[in-house]
Amino acid sequence: MNRWSRGLLGLALIVGCHGETAPSAPVNDVASDEGEEAPLCPPALGVGKPRTTKGTPGPLDATLHLNELQLEATHNSYHVQPAKGGAAEWQYTHASIGKQLSEQGVRGIELDTHWNEACGRYEVYHLPIFDEGTTCRVFTDCLAELRAWSDAHPSHHPLFVHLEPKDGWETDTGEARAVALEREILSVFPRELVITPTR
Repeated sequence: MNRWSRGLLGLALIVGCHGETAPSAPVNDVASDEGEEAPLCPPALGVGKPRTTKGTPGPLDATLHLNELQLEATHNSYHVQPAKGGAAEWQYTHASIGKQLSEQGVRGIELDTHWNEACGRYEVYHLPIFDEGTTCRVFTDCLAELRAWSDAHPSHHPLFVHLEPKDGWETDTGEARAVALEREILSVFPRELVITPTR
């Protein structure tokens, strides 16, 4: 692809689309020594490993531009229908992100992120309490599904990932949350596999 490498992840960060502030819910709860519930947080972040395989150039790589790509994408790509009731528009379940990529031809996903203050990490779900069903609760787990598929198909065109932060982006926390989000992304995808506006 002209000026773009194959097998990259494109990220679009959509900030401030929803002004609501929602309480974050822990990944899991376990009893603490004091008998109170405490979050069971995901393991510490690592560093995204470089790709070990190279893709084969496509026949249009020299002429096709990123803005000329057409692709199938899903909204709330992690979504699982609530067990009981809920709004009519929540009555659907997506396949896992890995299955959407491998079996349904999806090349664009959208993830709603929520800041979990207790763990200092991002989680992925729609709305707390009412619509929390998800195929990958931990943000880095969602990204790991993308990375696994990407590594198995290194000649793919860029995958598009739209992130919609649902909370934690107030004036006093925005910069720290952006740094945390980038750290989580780079724990799965090394910088050379991520397309940003400056790269």
